[in-house]
Amino acid sequence: MTRDGYLAGVMVAGVAMMYHCLAVNFERNDSGLPIEGLRRLLMTSTIYAIVIQLVFMLVWPLAVDTKTFGEPLAAVYLSDPYGFVVTALFVVTAFFWQSLSLVGLSSRKTLGLILGFVYLFAIAGLTTWQGVVNFSAPADQANLDLWLILSVLGVALQPVAGILVKRNIERHRLDPF
Repeated sequence: MTRDGYLAGVMVAGVAMMYHCLAVNFERNDSGLPIEGLRRLLMTSTIYAIVIQLVFMLVWPLAVDTKTFGEPLAAVYLSDPYGFVVTALFVVTAFFWQSLSLVGLSSRKTLGLILGFVYLFAIAGLTTWQGVVNFSAPADQANLDLWLILSVLGVALQPVAGILVKRNIERHRLDPF
């Protein structure tokens, strides 16, 4: 898609990972997440983060020197809407699949926290690798199909993650140690 595909792939995965690490407060018994409305909060905040990420990607050329990074992403997306759809689906997949790590990160047990971080870093590594591949090559039907399926699965698993995170928080409130 663009000559700055490596940077774009790494940034999408990194922003998605930071978003989910910063959502949890490890010093609080409730992990800093509310019990009431948690599923709706996770869904809407993830969607807002995705929209902000996509807008940032569209205005990226305004912040950098185009001589260094080549053709701006906005120019590519305007001339190739198919590429924008593939990219948007990739961003949705990265954010929603990394949000599943909150199940482990909201746990108070050492094993749960370790599994949450291992999952988060594994998905971040996979999305970094696939982001570099995705942003460095032209969009094709196979990429569209892959990211469509993975994004739908990620969105479908988000309410399940919300239920499990809520269960973890309720356990913390009953037994704070």
